[in-house]
Amino acid sequence: RAIQEAYFPIPDTTFTTPAFDNKRGFTTHETMERFLRDLVRDSGNLTMDSLGTSAKGKVIWGVRSLGGQDKLRVLFFGGLHGNEPAGTEALLAFLQQLTQQGILSSYLRDVELLVIPMANPDGYDKQDRYAANGLDLNRDQTKLVNQEVVHLKKAYASFDADVVVDFHEYRPYRADFVSMGTFGVTSAFDAMFLYSGNLNVPEPIREATEALLVEPARKKLSEHGRRYHNYIRPVVIRGNMRFDVGATSARSSATSFALANSLSVLMEIRGVGLQRKGFERRVETGYLLATSFLESAQRSKESIQRARKEGRASEHDVVIAASKKVTRANLDFIDLSDQSLRTFPIEKHDGLALSALATRARPMAYVILPEAAHILENLRILDVAVEPIPGGTYSVERYVMAENRLKAGFFEGFQERIVSATTETVSMELPAGSWWVSADQERFNLAIECLEPEALCGLIRYRVLEIERTIPILRVLKPISK
Repeated sequence: RAIQEAYFPIPDTTFTTPAFDNKRGFTTHETMERFLRDLVRDSGNLTMDSLGTSAKGKVIWGVRSLGGQDKLRVLFFGGLHGNEPAGTEALLAFLQQLTQQGILSSYLRDVELLVIPMANPDGYDKQDRYAANGLDLNRDQTKLVNQEVVHLKKAYASFDADVVVDFHEYRPYRADFVSMGTFGVTSAFDAMFLYSGNLNVPEPIREATEALLVEPARKKLSEHGRRYHNYIRPVVIRGNMRFDVGATSARSSATSFALANSLSVLMEIRGVGLQRKGFERRVETGYLLATSFLESAQRSKESIQRARKEGRASEHDVVIAASKKVTRANLDFIDLSDQSLRTFPIEKHDGLALSALATRARPMAYVILPEAAHILENLRILDVAVEPIPGGTYSVERYVMAENRLKAGFFEGFQERIVSATTETVSMELPAGSWWVSADQERFNLAIECLEPEALCGLIRYRVLEIERTIPILRVLKPISK
């Protein structure tokens, strides 16, 4: 209570979304449905669409504004982790304020909006992080074993979002923090920005995300007395603590949607484990962020569209491995012993300042051989274009495996396959039934993540494609010649 009063005071804003009808608990799927139906009925320029159902049959609702030619398309979603309620409530408040204040139409001249407030209704109704099957939906970006993620990916592909923002909450009190200070510390930030430094995300996308979306949102939070930081996470290895900054892994939405050539941000609001403590402030923080991102989308419409066009045209090498820049830095925490704001020296591993360690030439296409044709379904859900190619003899690059093993331990219920490979150029006859994945498409960097054997989120690592001695995926570096 003392920390909340000193650093996270309750704002004067009054919210009338469903969770604030009670002093305990959060919005349920049922009350959200009623709230959205009333809001859409009264708005005149919003529709409420079913995007599919959860594992337990609950409808995943999307609220969409009127479409139009050359509008910038903005996708907001929340509740992917069911125990992070401020994101869902912030999006409900955001939609309510847009319609009640009569300002929605002023944005809709330039922007088309799709809002999915509760992407994981099964987890949300029991306030549990995971889906009904116990899996983390934000670790299922390419394997696609959860129908909720399949619905989300299909909605994204159909909408073709220019901007994607995923609203989460983070845990401010962590076991790793017990060793800091006298009796431990807690995070001092209302919000943390998670956006991708992955080097397979084109540089125009990475730069535009920070300059056009993140920086204005930082200013908005400062204007309203909020503390913020780029996302920072403690990692303890053999008793030594370091802090990782930023996003690099395609296992999280921030990088996955950026690889799909959208400007993508994942917002972490201070809240996991706090129950209703400071809920008004957490919701207002999410509301301020959503408003800022919408304002930035409208203001920077042409620049965002240009960044996506440049991203699609990028011809950078494929980065197989990268290292983070390691520096010493200072980071503020709240000391639990006396509630003081203290600065601690840390070792920072910066995921927004990566250096490539291993690369491959960027192919003009991948070829998927017939025995791997079942992975086409994953690619199609991810909106990666594939087309059949005729049989014949071609000059291609094939993988030669140097390592092929199952990783000890389990990740999301399965053992990952760890593969490393070299490549060699050969002439070979491609059987009829082979498939072509061209580099001349919007989602090709996501195809790289799916198809390169070493990729952290690859279909080989995830064992969607099981392999033994050979890899039934080929690379084409120059125009095909028979």
